[in-house]
Amino acid sequence: MIALTSWLAIDRLLVLVMRDLAQAQGWYAQRRVWQVLVLALGGGVALVAVLRARGLLASADAATRWAAAGVILVTLVALLRLVSLHATDLWLQARLAGLSAGRWVEALGLCMTVAGVVRTWPVNGR
Repeated sequence: MIALTSWLAIDRLLVLVMRDLAQAQGWYAQRRVWQVLVLALGGGVALVAVLRARGLLASADAATRWAAAGVILVTLVALLRLVSLHATDLWLQARLAGLSAGRWVEALGLCMTVAGVVRTWPVNGR
């Protein structure tokens, strides 16, 4: 998912399309209100999803929980990119050791997911 969105710049394309649409329809000046509402709604949905996943994963093994947490982390970063508020953009684009903070968090989520999935693979037929 990270490689595909980086290569195709889907998140950036969607932001630009929505910005052009807002300008064409005359509600560009009010976009901040909508961005905050979308962020709040997305945060609420994410919180409910995390709480629901926590309940579903309570009986799962640690590897499955790591994989799920990684997927949630990558998804949250993608949603923050789509909202495109100045504060979230500044945080996501802050440079750390040559990469943006957003890419570091995505990489962490990807590593967590891969580590969880690899740990669930059977070893020597077990």
